[in-house]
Amino acid sequence: MTGAKRKKKGMLWSKMHTPHCEDFKQWCRRRLPILEWAPHYNLKENLLPDTMSGIMLAVQQVTQGLAFASLSSVHPVFGLYGSLFPAIIYAIFGMGRHVATGTFALTSLISANAVERLVPLSSQNLSTQSNTSTLGLSDFELQRIGVAAAVSFLGGVIQVAMFALQLGRATFLLTEPVISAMTTGAATHVVTSQVKYLLGMKMPYISGPLGFFYIYTYVFENIKFVRLEALLLSLLSIVVLVLVKELNEQFKSKIKVVLPVDLVLVACLISCILVLIVIYSVGPLLYWLPMCVLASIIVVGLKGMLIQFRDLKKYWNVDKIDWGIWVTTYVFTICFAANVGLLFGVVCTLAIVIGRFPRAKTLSIKNMKEMELKVKTETDGETLRQVKIISINNPLVFLNAKKFHTDLMNIIQKENVSNQLLDDISKCEQNTLLNSLSNGNCNDDVSQPCLNEKSFLILDCSGVTFFDYSGVSMLVEAYNDCKSRSVDVSLAHCTASLIKAMKYCGNPDSEKPVSFDSVSAALSNIYSSKNLSKLSDHGEV
Repeated sequence: MTGAKRKKKGMLWSKMHTPHCEDFKQWCRRRLPILEWAPHYNLKENLLPDTMSGIMLAVQQVTQGLAFASLSSVHPVFGLYGSLFPAIIYAIFGMGRHVATGTFALTSLISANAVERLVPLSSQNLSTQSNTSTLGLSDFELQRIGVAAAVSFLGGVIQVAMFALQLGRATFLLTEPVISAMTTGAATHVVTSQVKYLLGMKMPYISGPLGFFYIYTYVFENIKFVRLEALLLSLLSIVVLVLVKELNEQFKSKIKVVLPVDLVLVACLISCILVLIVIYSVGPLLYWLPMCVLASIIVVGLKGMLIQFRDLKKYWNVDKIDWGIWVTTYVFTICFAANVGLLFGVVCTLAIVIGRFPRAKTLSIKNMKEMELKVKTETDGETLRQVKIISINNPLVFLNAKKFHTDLMNIIQKENVSNQLLDDISKCEQNTLLNSLSNGNCNDDVSQPCLNEKSFLILDCSGVTFFDYSGVSMLVEAYNDCKSRSVDVSLAHCTASLIKAMKYCGNPDSEKPVSFDSVSAALSNIYSSKNLSKLSDHGEV
C-alpha cells in the first residue's frame, strides 16, 4: 500500500510540474504581443497605409531625435539612435495599436540635468573637444553620452522592477488635475530650456530650485545679445509648424493622408528602417540644421501640453479645490522640478481626501414608496409608518465612524423615529380614553400610554464595502444606543465579514444586531413579529 501511495503521489507531482506546450505558447503570447497580431496582419489592406505612416513618422522622428538630443546635452546623432531602438522594442512588446514610442521632451530634460551636473561644460572640457576618437566624437562628448546612457539604463531597470512589483496599480493616486499641472509645468521647463536657442544667445546652464526665474532674469539682463536672424527664423519655424498642425486637424476628414497619420506598430518598424538609412547616409547633412529650428520643433511638439491651461476654467466650474491643486502643483513644478511638483500634488490630494472624507454624508433615508406599493392592508401600512430604512453610503472606518454615530442619532431624533413612537403612544392614549368612556369607566389609569408599541429601524449596509475595527465598534455602539431609545434595529445586505466582525466588537455580553439578506426580508420579519405580538395580546384578553 505504501508503494502504491508513493507511486500515486509521484504521478500527481509530475502532472502538476510538467510544463504543457499550450501553456508555454499562451505565456509567450502574453509577453510578446507581436506573436498575437503578426499572424493575422492583413497585408493588402494595411501595408500601404502603414508604409505611408512609417515614412511620415520617420521624418518626424529624425527631426525630433536631433532636437531632443540637443535638449539632453549630448551629440545630436545619438537622438537618431534614440528614435531607432525604442520603436523596435515597442513593436515587439507593445500592445497599443496607436502608440509609437521614442524620445520625449521631459525625459530628455531630466537626462540633461544629470549630464550637465556630472560632466559640466568647463574650459578644460572645451580644450579636450579637439581630441577626437575613432567615432569622430571628442572625449568630452563621449563622457556625456556615457552618463546619459547610464541614466537611461538605470531608468529602464527601475521601470522593470516597478513592472515586476505591479506598481502600476498605484497610478490611481495620480488624479487628472495633478497630471495635467505636472505635465504643463514640465512643458514650461522644456520651453524655458530652449529660450537660448530660440534667441540665439549664449547662456550658461542653469538648473536647481528657482532656476526657471534665474533663466529669464539672465535673458532680460542680456537682451542686447539676442541674434535677430535666429529670432526671426525661430518665429517663422513656429508659425509654419503650428499652421501645418492646425490645417491637419481641420482637414483630417477630407484628405486621405495627414502629417502624421495614425501610427501603428508596423509603421514603427518601417520608420526604424528609414531612420537607419538616415543615420548612415543623410546624417552628415543634418549637421548644418540650425539649433533654433530644432528648438522650434521642440516647442511646437509641446503645444498639446501647454494648452492644458484651458483646463483651469473647467476645474474652477466643477470644483474649486481641484483648481487650487492644479495651480499649486504647477507652481511647485516650475519653482523646483517635475518630481517635486508631482509629489506635492499627490500628497496634497491625499490630505484633502482624508480631510473631506469624515465630513461626507454617511447616511440617507430611503424612500418608502416602493415598499408601500407592496402593502395591501391597513395593518401593513401602520407597520410601515413605524419603520425607517436608512442606507449607509460610505465604508465605516476610523475617519467617519464618529460622524456615522452622530448622524444616526440625529436622524432618530430629528427625522422622527422616536417622534413616530410618541405619535403612536398618543393615538393609543386616545383609543384607551374612548374605550373607557364608552364603557362608563373613567379612572386615572386611562391616561397611561401604551408603551408596548415600538419603532423599527433598518440599516441598509450595502454601501459598507470595507470597514475597520473602529467602524464596526461604532456600529455596535449605535445599535445599543438605539435599543436604549426603544428602537429595534435590523441590518440588511451585510457581508459575511461584517457579520463576523460584529461578533468580536463591543461588549461580549451585549446583544448583537440581527442581520438579513435584504431590506424586504427585514420588513417581513418586523411584520411577522407585530402579528405575533397582537395574537399574544388577544390571547391574554
